[in-house]
Amino acid sequence: MIVPYYTSNRADYYEPSFRRQDEQMVNWWSHHVTQMGIYDYAYGVGFAIPRIYNHLFQEAVQYAVAHKVTGFYAEVYPNWGLDGPKLYVMSRVLWDPKVNIDRLTDEWCQRMFRESAGPMKRYFERCERAWREQQTGPGHWAYRLAADPNQFKVFPPAVLAECTGYLDQAAAQATTDVVKQRLHFFRKTWELTRLLAGNYWAGAQVQALIEQKAPVEQVAAAMRAMAEKMAMVDVDAFKRQQVGDDPIAYFPPLPGWFEPLKGAAITNAARWFAATIASDAVAAAKRTGKLDGPAIREQILRRTNEIFGAGGSENYQKLVGMMRDMAGKIGTAVKAEAPPKVDGALDEPVWQRADVLTSFIKWGSTAPAEKLTKVRLAHDGTDLYVALECYQDTSQLHVKAAPR
Repeated sequence: MIVPYYTSNRADYYEPSFRRQDEQMVNWWSHHVTQMGIYDYAYGVGFAIPRIYNHLFQEAVQYAVAHKVTGFYAEVYPNWGLDGPKLYVMSRVLWDPKVNIDRLTDEWCQRMFRESAGPMKRYFERCERAWREQQTGPGHWAYRLAADPNQFKVFPPAVLAECTGYLDQAAAQATTDVVKQRLHFFRKTWELTRLLAGNYWAGAQVQALIEQKAPVEQVAAAMRAMAEKMAMVDVDAFKRQQVGDDPIAYFPPLPGWFEPLKGAAITNAARWFAATIASDAVAAAKRTGKLDGPAIREQILRRTNEIFGAGGSENYQKLVGMMRDMAGKIGTAVKAEAPPKVDGALDEPVWQRADVLTSFIKWGSTAPAEKLTKVRLAHDGTDLYVALECYQDTSQLHVKAAPR
């Protein structure tokens, strides 16, 4: 009475080695059970690109059916505004694995977009072909490319432009209000793809130089070019403006899965520069034996100004300012004669002598933190002590105690 379900990502059948391995597993199980099912991850969540793989899915189902598979289950969390006909087609494939999915997609587009059906069908077909033709490598976890900025490699600039062209054609052909509304539903999510993928590709050269361990001056020159191409916008505000609170168009992303997709090129470049400059400044201070926090931060400021100079566009100045702030988040731990009390109070002399760090950014983003935080470090030769002061207006904070 036990029915085993074999879990896998059939979206990854674009990679021949993965497909062979997956089919071998299905084949092996078919020789050891009388019935079985397959379990898929047809995700939308974690992706800011169309993730359409209907033909790969059909091929996987056909192979599974030929090897004793009679059950199916999938996790979806759908992005309807990006994936369009994907789940409709998948459901029909499950009823009839031999169904003509090109004809299904054509029918879906005809009914959904009427006078704009032609360019919309070409749009979804191009999105699926981009997925099948990707060269992103084997990936590092089960839900390959989910929450991973490398997903934007699936849509290089030429493909982004081609897909945008199809959406423009569809809008030009729309004559009825209902079609215009439906086109807007898909266009608003695509604009999020364009923003995030565009920023990713704007920073591609910088990332390549970082991976090649190029000199910091060479990376800085590429950063200036990157800043001219990037849209330095608040991604969260842009998403709210474009998509709003529409869980049908775009599944509410988990913060930890969406944050890595926001301005990944900017964040990676800034972190690399900050780490490089800060490490150099600390190494220089160690050589002189003067590990003084304010002096190290001053050296970081001078070095940043030397590398990046003055002038440049507003975007470039924002980028330089962000890197300067990140690199400056370095301080020293003051020596305590005796272990300080861990009691939440900072009235001991050691904390009054300690170096103070402030001005942090939100985790996973490039935006400054809304609340002031102060950090002090101390050590007694054995243990490190961290003191945090977190400032927040609690006048509107209400705490309700649950009855026992």
